Amino acid sequence: MTRLRRHRQDWDDLASLDPYWSVLTEPSKRFGGWDRDEFLRSGQTEIEGLMVAARELGLPQAHEAALDFGCGLGRLTRALARHFGQAWGVDISARMVEQARELHRDVPNCTFETTDGPLAFPDARFDLIYSVLVLQHLPARAAIRSAVRELVRVLRPGGLLCFQVPSRLPLRRRWQLRRRLYGVLRAAGLGHLSKSLGTDAAWEKLLAALTTEPALRGMGTTLAALWLRGMNLNLSASVGFIALFGVAMLNGVVLVSSINQLRAAGERTYDAVLGGAMRRLRPVLMTAAVAGFGFIPMAIATSTGAEVQRPLASVVIGGLISSTALTLILLPVLYEWAFGRHDAAGGDAFQASSAEPTRPYNHDPKPTTAR
Repeated sequence: MTRLRRHRQDWDDLASLDPYWSVLTEPSKRFGGWDRDEFLRSGQTEIEGLMVAARELGLPQAHEAALDFGCGLGRLTRALARHFGQAWGVDISARMVEQARELHRDVPNCTFETTDGPLAFPDARFDLIYSVLVLQHLPARAAIRSAVRELVRVLRPGGLLCFQVPSRLPLRRRWQLRRRLYGVLRAAGLGHLSKSLGTDAAWEKLLAALTTEPALRGMGTTLAALWLRGMNLNLSASVGFIALFGVAMLNGVVLVSSINQLRAAGERTYDAVLGGAMRRLRPVLMTAAVAGFGFIPMAIATSTGAEVQRPLASVVIGGLISSTALTLILLPVLYEWAFGRHDAAGGDAFQASSAEPTRPYNHDPKPTTAR
């Protein structure tokens, strides 16, 4: 039951973040990209195909009641209501069910209920039961077997049961690293961070983090510069860290701003990264070179006060070498990795999700009859 509770919590969070996309993971529709009417039409198309296959089988023999198991927002429940006297949708997520009820208020023969165990229906209740790309999201095989037994129990003789389970899951899907990471964040009380990943503000914060990354790594290499010169990390060196951070941040902002300008002009992320890096190569190198050469006299000073000047200059020069290289090489790579992924989805932010992809649009369920 603990695993089922976590499973329910995952889907409740997805319902709060992006319910349409979590039900139908069309890549170009992420982060609120689904249009309501288009979303519902996809359900009608899917059910029409199902009914054509059902007629070829001569099933179901009656059209009184249908069940959409794992209904989500009721996309398929609404479509089933056109072919049956009553359509029921059940889902483990209370938030999904609430939104489904609101979405289909205009369909009087649609009813939605929550379930996390045995179905609250009598035996032989439904003429058709439909459940596609739902069962594999249950957290244990025992839960899947229990759900299938329940579906068979509530199916009428002469009815049609159609469900789908994968024959093989890739190792990456079985590990579900994103969902496990999200579970750790939620257990630590940081689940709200994952929920905010779909907002523009979150991507602006990510952008700021990308500009600071070379600066932070540059600071790490300054310790090596101090060690090579036999110096200690003293107050003077700490002041050098501040100066280094400012220069490295400035270079990062200059480069990222150039990339953003090209993206705003309509360039794809890869082309914008390449063009922006080429356009800002000279300014970034000049900024770092001027600062670095300016500190050389302090780094080799031997006069009075040199013991204060040398650590400061060593920190700045050593850090500028690594931070500049990272700004020109690593920062564009990180930018393209982060923001370029969403180009395939037609958006401007990189794809991140608190859970693994769920219910793809393109699938071909195989009807299974039960008599």
